[in-house]
Amino acid sequence: MFNLAIGLTIRKLREEKGVTARALGEMADFKDYELSKIERGIQRLDLSGALRITAALGISMNEFCDLVRRVEPQAGEHQKALESAAKARKKLRELAKSLELA
Repeated sequence: MFNLAIGLTIRKLREEKGVTARALGEMADFKDYELSKIERGIQRLDLSGALRITAALGISMNEFCDLVRRVEPQAGEHQKALESAAKARKKLRELAKSLELA
């Protein structure tokens, strides 16, 4: 859940500053897909990467950490919604598979 809070914070800051994922990736030396995975909470962000991203976004690491702490409760709700959606997709696949067998 903490990875998701970090990712959501990065996305929020990036969008507020009107920066595309590609542009931020270039500024912080990440490939597009890496930044996408970080923003979705799939890939962990190490300290070096966090420093590059915060520098590219023009904020301090302290400001970034404060923002992540504020976003963390929302990330928990977001994570629950993602898990529910994944369960629903699984049930739909099972239903589709059973209909194919009938």
